[in-house]
Amino acid sequence: MIPNPWLVRGGVILGVAAVILLTVTTVNAGASPSIYNKAGREGVLMPEVIAKNDPNKTKPEIVREEPKKIYTRKVNFRVPEEEIDRLSFVSLTKDVTIRILDVNPITETTRDERGKSIMLLLDNSYSMVQPSPPSPWNDDWLPAADRDYKRIEAVKALLDVLSGEDRVALATFPRLNPMPGYRIPRVEPPAILKNFGTPDSIQAELNKLKSNENSGTPLYRVIGDSVEWMAGEPADRPKIAVLLTDGRDTESNSGVPPGLAEKVKESGITLITIALGPAPDLDALRTLSTEVISVSESDQLVPTFRRLAEKLKTMTIGWEVNLELKRPGQPFANDDEEVKIGYRSGKSPKRTDVRVGGPAPIATPVPAPSDKEITAPAAKPKSPTGEEKI
Repeated sequence: MIPNPWLVRGGVILGVAAVILLTVTTVNAGASPSIYNKAGREGVLMPEVIAKNDPNKTKPEIVREEPKKIYTRKVNFRVPEEEIDRLSFVSLTKDVTIRILDVNPITETTRDERGKSIMLLLDNSYSMVQPSPPSPWNDDWLPAADRDYKRIEAVKALLDVLSGEDRVALATFPRLNPMPGYRIPRVEPPAILKNFGTPDSIQAELNKLKSNENSGTPLYRVIGDSVEWMAGEPADRPKIAVLLTDGRDTESNSGVPPGLAEKVKESGITLITIALGPAPDLDALRTLSTEVISVSESDQLVPTFRRLAEKLKTMTIGWEVNLELKRPGQPFANDDEEVKIGYRSGKSPKRTDVRVGGPAPIATPVPAPSDKEITAPAAKPKSPTGEEKI
């Protein structure tokens, strides 16, 4: 009798299954208990392990350090220097930082026998005498800034106060129009009308500005040129550039040229800018100038230049400095603690010891060994030069 093939196949399958089941049972039964503490691997059946919390085990304590209290103290002292960088004050004492509150000149009216070298830079663009059309900086037409040539009268008022030892030069930007009434379709460069001479020698040149306006305002170029023009003046004379403008530079599309502010600063020139009307670029002028004086109308130019003339007659004999000291975790002593302060006088680093508390002392500056010592951080204040609003 021939067996049923399906029954044979079913019996083989059942036999194989029984062998597999028997093998797995034997392996698990003979395994040691420690095997369940090991990491599982493919092909081995592992029981589920449930983590248990140990109530006797203590959690590590996280220690958070409390922020240290910041102690502050204001100090006032005087520096007997004619020229300093008013933003250069830093602390040279460990853990002490400073904030500059204000730095004011100590002046006296005197006649400087050396005299001064003064460069007058006068804006003579069309916007001085004609309305300006709308632009990216003004939405509407702007009236003429100085149709009545008050600027000429103002400069004459300045010249009347200067002494015979002073030397004055006159420059205009753009240069005078060789064909009055005709607009040259390009920005004309600055030009010197009268090189350095006595104040009286400038008077006759001022009238040439009338009806000779020209295109454009090469503001940055005339500031750079003034440094070159004044380079030949005696090194021991104070150098002052007085800039009058009613607008912004029309040659640059990217703001103040790189290096121009540093060039003016390193030259030692005091740049005083008179910003006339609503259109001047005050941000750029503050970047380049020692002082910016805003004048809203041309009628205020004459009194402004007279006050400037009186200011030029004074001499700076020192500086009164107000600082705020800060130190974390340690209060300042009342009167017997000294803090080392660094600053720059001209191009030279200086340092001085300032006593905390008590009356304002006269600091005794000593040369700093190197620039590397003056590296402590200090918060920069608003410009202590201040902007005079008239």
